[in-house]
Amino acid sequence: MSFRKIEEFPYHLAVMGKFSVESAQPSEYRLIWSRLRDCLANIDFFLEMYKDEFVSDLHDYWGIMSSVYDFAEEYSISMARYASTAASTGVTDRIVPIWHLAKCQTKIAEFFVESGRFDDAEAMYQKALESWRASEKRKKDEATVTLQYGEMILTWGKMLQAEKVLKHSVVLLEDAFGFETKECAKALYLVSEAMRFQKKEAEGIHFCERSYQILSKFIWADSKNCDLSVEGLFARCAFNLGLLNEIEGETQMAITAYKQAVKSFEKVMGNSHPSYCQALECLSNLCKSEGLLKEASENYQLLLPVKEEMSALGGSLGDITSVQNNLAAIFVKLGDLKAAEAMYRKTIRIR
Repeated sequence: MSFRKIEEFPYHLAVMGKFSVESAQPSEYRLIWSRLRDCLANIDFFLEMYKDEFVSDLHDYWGIMSSVYDFAEEYSISMARYASTAASTGVTDRIVPIWHLAKCQTKIAEFFVESGRFDDAEAMYQKALESWRASEKRKKDEATVTLQYGEMILTWGKMLQAEKVLKHSVVLLEDAFGFETKECAKALYLVSEAMRFQKKEAEGIHFCERSYQILSKFIWADSKNCDLSVEGLFARCAFNLGLLNEIEGETQMAITAYKQAVKSFEKVMGNSHPSYCQALECLSNLCKSEGLLKEASENYQLLLPVKEEMSALGGSLGDITSVQNNLAAIFVKLGDLKAAEAMYRKTIRIR
């Protein structure tokens, strides 16, 4: 497809901006929309547009035309037509390899996920997996897409279904990539997440521990040059392991996991990120409940300025008073009454 068409889109978008109302548009306006629709819904053209430099424009065009065209329906129709050429043997027809069809279906499913159309994404992922299974020597692709599909189902909130799909992805990933790989570790972690949300902590902790062990090897093998995406996954895995151990009553293991999560979150995201704040608060609360008052005090004092910064954003993570109350209570137990009084006064002032 010619990039000239892509480069002309901003002009068409500006023209469409003159007619932003949802009432009947002039015939020339509808004609522009119709031509844009035909162009955007073309699968080959979609593949050219679904790149970092153009994907935001792709979302914008469909968003502006949403009152007239449903992009999910348009792409589903186009994909069905495109799929029919995969089985075609006509002399004048363009033969589409089954693996290329699977690739197109996967990318469209990803586009649907980005747009929040999970129902349509699920249907397209299922078609993509059928195509990948029908392709020869494409085990890695099938395994990777199964993991993507499972992660989407987890994000969607269908925990039981996500657990089944992700467990299946673990089997496929181990077969395609081997056991001690980043892909397998991610799948194991996501399984543990799905199980935690279903209150299956006793079983989920084993999946999380396996993921943690695999990721630890990547982190400790080259801690200075480790990929930040791996470090970020390791942080999330450590935090989930801390939650699971705490629920199961393994407090010492939970504290160790929380400490690792705090360290990794700070390295990857900084000390003002909600994930860092949440992990540090869980660590502080657990240390307090276990009687590790000095350590809890140090952690709460690290947490307090982060909470103060986040309070401007609102929400539960910006609640300063609970941290101040806990810290004041610890000061009382440690015998530092002046510090406790000062902290209680701050709490009263905020209220």
